[in-house]
Amino acid sequence: MADIKESAERIVKQYLEGQGVEVIKQGWECEAGRADLVCIEDGELAFVTVKARQGLGMPEDGVTAKARSRMETVAASYLASHDVPSCRVRFDVVKLAMIDEGKTMLCHHRDAFSVPNEREATRSDDASKPAKAKKTKAYER
Repeated sequence: MADIKESAERIVKQYLEGQGVEVIKQGWECEAGRADLVCIEDGELAFVTVKARQGLGMPEDGVTAKARSRMETVAASYLASHDVPSCRVRFDVVKLAMIDEGKTMLCHHRDAFSVPNEREATRSDDASKPAKAKKTKAYER
């Protein structure tokens, strides 16, 4: 399973960089857990969770409440331990279905979930931006 996860993270990193997203950390870990990717896009700090499956079928929809809570704690730890300029924080989920050799279906959910209090996910008093639409794309490795 680790090979699938590593491969999926590489594919997602390549995809995001191709979309103009700056990937600043891959596999960042702390006591609370792990952020698959930490990115900056349009002045926003994005914590990206990668979900992958091999063969037919899509990864499960969404992320469990427990996983969301853990990611929020990981994000808070990251913000506390890094000198991050004032910016909005968001949580993205990228799902991959690795269908067969060289063919992958990718679905990127920007701002997939948010913390209960929007101010907790914002590093300044800026008004939050509306969520961006998800993108689904067939991707050749």
